[in-house]
Amino acid sequence: MKQIYLVCAFLCTTFISFAQVPSNDEIQNAVNITSLPFTDYNVQTQNATTASGGGMNGCNLGTTYSRVYYKYQSPINQTIRVKLTEESNNSIIMVYDSNFNTNVTSDSQLYQVSSCEFNSDLTISIQSVQTYYIVISNPDNETNVLISSIDDTNIVNIPDPNFKNALLNQTYPVINTNGDNEIQVSEAFFANEIYVSYQDISDLTGVEAFTNLEQLYCDDNNLTSLNVTQNANLIGLIASNNESLGNIDLSQNINLLALWLDSCGLTNGLDLSQNVNLEGLNIRNNNISNIDLSQNINLKSLDLSGTQYSNIDISIFPYLERLRIQYADFSSIDLTQNSNLIEFIAFGNNFSQINVTQNLNLETLYLSGNQITSLDLSNNINLEQLWVSENSLNSLDLSQNSQLEYLICHSNQITSLDLTSNPYLYRLWASNNLFTTLDLSQNTELIELKVENTLLQVLDLTNNAIIYLLNIENNNFLETVNFKNGNNSIFDTNLTYTTNSGQVFNLSNPIFRTTNSPNLQTICVDDVAYATTKFTNIDPNTVFVDDCSINSINYNSIQGTLAFDDENNGCDTYDFVVANQLIQATDGVNNMATFTNSTGDYTLYLNENTYSAEVLGLPSNFSATPNPYNTTFTGFGNSENADFCITSSQTMNDVNVVLLPITQARPGFDSSYQLVFENTGTTLLSGDVTLQFDDASQTFVSSSPTESTSTSNSLTFNYTNLQPFEIRTIDIVMNTFPPTTVNDGDFLNFTATINPISGDNNVDDNTFVLEQTVVNSYDPNDKQVLQGTEITLAQASEYLHYMIRFQNTGSASAINVVITDVLSNKLDWTSIRPISSSHEFTTRIINGDFVEFTFENINLPAQVNDDAGSNGFVAFKIKPKADVVVGDFILGKANIYFDYNAPIITNTVSTEIVTQLSVEENKTEASIKIYPNPVNDYLNVKSKKPIKQIAIYDLQGRQIKTMALTGNLITTKVDLSNLSKGVYFVSIKTETGIQISKIIKE
Repeated sequence: MKQIYLVCAFLCTTFISFAQVPSNDEIQNAVNITSLPFTDYNVQTQNATTASGGGMNGCNLGTTYSRVYYKYQSPINQTIRVKLTEESNNSIIMVYDSNFNTNVTSDSQLYQVSSCEFNSDLTISIQSVQTYYIVISNPDNETNVLISSIDDTNIVNIPDPNFKNALLNQTYPVINTNGDNEIQVSEAFFANEIYVSYQDISDLTGVEAFTNLEQLYCDDNNLTSLNVTQNANLIGLIASNNESLGNIDLSQNINLLALWLDSCGLTNGLDLSQNVNLEGLNIRNNNISNIDLSQNINLKSLDLSGTQYSNIDISIFPYLERLRIQYADFSSIDLTQNSNLIEFIAFGNNFSQINVTQNLNLETLYLSGNQITSLDLSNNINLEQLWVSENSLNSLDLSQNSQLEYLICHSNQITSLDLTSNPYLYRLWASNNLFTTLDLSQNTELIELKVENTLLQVLDLTNNAIIYLLNIENNNFLETVNFKNGNNSIFDTNLTYTTNSGQVFNLSNPIFRTTNSPNLQTICVDDVAYATTKFTNIDPNTVFVDDCSINSINYNSIQGTLAFDDENNGCDTYDFVVANQLIQATDGVNNMATFTNSTGDYTLYLNENTYSAEVLGLPSNFSATPNPYNTTFTGFGNSENADFCITSSQTMNDVNVVLLPITQARPGFDSSYQLVFENTGTTLLSGDVTLQFDDASQTFVSSSPTESTSTSNSLTFNYTNLQPFEIRTIDIVMNTFPPTTVNDGDFLNFTATINPISGDNNVDDNTFVLEQTVVNSYDPNDKQVLQGTEITLAQASEYLHYMIRFQNTGSASAINVVITDVLSNKLDWTSIRPISSSHEFTTRIINGDFVEFTFENINLPAQVNDDAGSNGFVAFKIKPKADVVVGDFILGKANIYFDYNAPIITNTVSTEIVTQLSVEENKTEASIKIYPNPVNDYLNVKSKKPIKQIAIYDLQGRQIKTMALTGNLITTKVDLSNLSKGVYFVSIKTETGIQISKIIKE
């Protein structure tokens, strides 16, 4: 039974019972075998201390070797095999003829020098009529004694070639002992373990011949039925991931101790009433809600994860040690009667509270993905692992949990975290919380620290000398880190570490990440030169120092003005200034970028280094001088002026227009829109802008400026003298008709057109189409892509238009609002350009992906004081990269900071590159659960609707893995074992929509 313990490690249970002292421990009491095959079950000899016949043929067992005896008179000459099913290093099998003078087997088989050879499997030839005594001596554990003749002619019928091939090639233990590429009945008789997992088997016919089978591993095949009624000795059955298997008859398997039927298409009719000895049961990922377990009171481990269970009385399981109910439908559970509970895993349920005060033996507690607001752990002094991420905790008292080694508490509202009573803590994930300070001075065993998206301003790691995996990215308020712990060079070594509970880690890939922390100025380290070379995942605005009293930097700066020379005679004060144009400075490795403001001015703040500054994102017929501007900064506090002048190689007309949905459209309410048009040509232009709308769904209310002309479904606005690079806006208010004329989920269609079109350099952007979804309720802080969820490959050469909207729903005005956005790797950051905003802002772009919009001193009113005035937005356009292909997803979301509060994280927007647009884009998310998250190997997917396709993308939007599903599967698994650690997105498509979720691969 050794292997069953490994596969069922989650049981942490030993399935051993001891028989009485055998009666056949004297030769005169030898069991008489009348026919073969013969089996004697549950034999154990340790307590048989008599020694009759102890000195047979020089193998003196003496009184220290206990034994049992069997007697057999063979009717024919034949070869027999004697085997103990529980292999032992201390067992001896001997066979003697009735005269006791000659051992039937040779000395080389039984003896080693002068001592008897230990063995547990013996094949010998015997003669007819002669009587033989078979002696079994000293097995370690309870065992079955199997005796049978070897008959090569009686072959087991095994119709499935994959099953047969797996049996023939099994190496431990070997089943095909004679190597003839067939399985004889005698070979099946002796086989007590079968391992045929992952063999693409559809039919297990032939397994009924294995009458002494104790362990059957047939998981991850294509079985639709399984007959184990002839395998009465079965102790462990592992048949998971045979998705069409359904219920099986287990009524004859009364010895069953461990049963795994994960993802087998079970129903509530599964009958386990005869399996009263069952100690481990895994029926996760099945569409079940109420299997009768009243007869299985001996359960020590129970897994109901991914089922439809919403409640269960576990007080009937007094021996229960491990309970897993992750991603089920529980809202409450009573654990107070389960005092033996060691592990409770309940990810992704609906708990608002949980009581573990009576579970004093609890070592592992996983409660992530619930709605728990408080948690009393004061009695759980043995707790080693705690996972409470994605709840609603605002505090967490760990003062009584001195054995704690592993704490995952990210994505809560924890305002303070006291870890001074947890000296053995080696892993801490506490991102997305509200604490402003974090004392790690007592956590000297800390190896892994992940604290992203917090309110930390200072982080002291001076006492954490073995930190090997450090991730403190995305901390918008972090200003300084003290990493001077005397052991920074550990990042050059492979780390072997043993936890307090005995777990051993062998680590070879250290991590040091502080990027996307735009206000992090200094990191104090042991050696600046070493850190500069080794710790490269930092922002260009961050400086390494070895004097920890230096907390801030007086940055160098390049500043200047950008103008357009319309007469090609050199830029002067009479030329047009250019707003919203991208300027970058790079040292060859890192770059910083910003936009010019409304007066054409810009400022770039830089470290000491040599830089090249240039204008980016100009149309192909424009150029800027100087190209580039080069300078070197030595030290800090220096400033240089660099004005840029844009010229054009040709004269051309080019205008474009876009319509921004400033607010959501709700039935019966007013909605705000903004027409934005600009001149990207070289000449002064005059013309008109027209907006067409559906007058069956909306009516016009007002605009600023006033419309020039209007009809029931269109508005026209005249404009004059639009300068090169100038942007103008028109604010429009529409009223959406109430239900039942317009309902939630309906679409409003708009078409904006700017003239003149004739002679325009790019007529494609003279028209803009917006399809807006009507909603009843909405999140006022969101990110939108106006082109929707799909564009064709031909459209990928044009701009995507993004809006990030925000609203101050707090109780006081917000002085500053900061928006951060990490651009998809599928977007060309050099093409980014602001379109419009509700307030003046400045921008910082770091290394081509991290974008920060800062609305400083805008004093945004609270919603309770000024609903309309509490809103704001920023809109920008950006092009996909030229190398995008069909199937690529362009993903994005933003963080919105109101003063020094935790960020509001928007929805994730997604645009897929397709060959042909869908007739109707999917607008709603399917009801889908994914688990576990974080994930190690397999990601479970559970949907209320049939799953059509699953795709995995990295943070840059690159498709890593895709799988199409046939049939009407609502549950499946995705193998992620080959992915490296990190953050990914999973796109799950059902018949009703697409859901995109973030996952963490461990």
